[in-house]
Amino acid sequence: MRLVLWRNLITISATLVLTACTDSSISSRDQITPTYLFYTAYITGAPDQITLNAVDPKDPANPVEVARWDNGMPAPTYFLGGTVEPASKTIADLHYRFIVYPVGTRLYRLGAHRSESLFANQVSNENFANVICDNWLATGTVGIGFDDYSNSGRSVLFYEKDPLDANACDDSGNEMLFMVRMGMLPSTVPLGGATLQNHDPISALYDSSGAIVGFLFHNKTTNELVYRDSDLDVLSASTVLTGVTSVNPLATDSSGNILLQINSVDLHVFNAGTLSLSAALFTDTVPASLTGFPILQDDNNFYYQFDDKIYRVRSDGSSSAEVVVDESGGTASLDEYIFLSRGKVVYHVDDSSHPTTPEERIRVVPISGGTPTTIAMLPANASIK
Repeated sequence: MRLVLWRNLITISATLVLTACTDSSISSRDQITPTYLFYTAYITGAPDQITLNAVDPKDPANPVEVARWDNGMPAPTYFLGGTVEPASKTIADLHYRFIVYPVGTRLYRLGAHRSESLFANQVSNENFANVICDNWLATGTVGIGFDDYSNSGRSVLFYEKDPLDANACDDSGNEMLFMVRMGMLPSTVPLGGATLQNHDPISALYDSSGAIVGFLFHNKTTNELVYRDSDLDVLSASTVLTGVTSVNPLATDSSGNILLQINSVDLHVFNAGTLSLSAALFTDTVPASLTGFPILQDDNNFYYQFDDKIYRVRSDGSSSAEVVVDESGGTASLDEYIFLSRGKVVYHVDDSSHPTTPEERIRVVPISGGTPTTIAMLPANASIK
């Protein structure tokens, strides 16, 4: 089962990271998070440096500096932990588990739970963390993390280095992708490298316990979508699709099936049970990104909006996309607000530019399609939250 979690980091100018987890044993008046709160601070000097600081919520007046590195190094990556409940397909006790960052030439892991000491452990024998590409990701973090909810020590970090030019990281195709697990000892060699040259990680694949069982990658040299098992064994590698110039993972359902936008025009579903990719379920002749709008899912379908229509597509990839409701052809347009409720799709129509009756409407339609019903009318340009 692939479990999708939004890493909702609340950031303030100093990159203060807050967690919403609480100890259920204490009253709401005195709720204290079970994890440390972390923030980074900029220190002017020669050279300028960044400090990583931990705050115990029970002692907020006395933050502790836990690490320091030269400015320009990649920012930390955070990992989550929790307990999978297969019946409800949810994760209980969701909390920050690790924070990973480079100092000098090494990678370090710090436990985020307040029951642990603020002592960092070296992750793997990576000895060139100082040349990890810091411009690979828009977030500027050290890498992409995938959380393993069955064994936190098998949570993984992917990061990129250019072995030919440590200062390049210019998407030249020489960059190599490496993987470390959070439980790796200081003597353990990172995985990947030359076998993942010019690869981007797309998604992790999970079993019903929340354990990582494999990965999807985009091989940008051969333009292929490829699968590898959780150990990146080259014998496990298989080509899922050829002719792939771009891959954008949009959503994942509770069974592990992944909705992918490929080459900016085609929607496919990767079926986690069969490790196979569906045929194109939706194609638009004009390349466009669907990332600006929410992708919803229930037990059977993904729902998305495009070109003032709301579509439904089977989450196992067994059938092409179907129109749930069509609001195109008039002065109205669909806004970004859409959600599911009791077998219906609820959505927002903006008709503020109508020449005689400018207004905005909240409408509902059955997930199987049909005639929509307006349940609320609002003044034009109303603020909807």
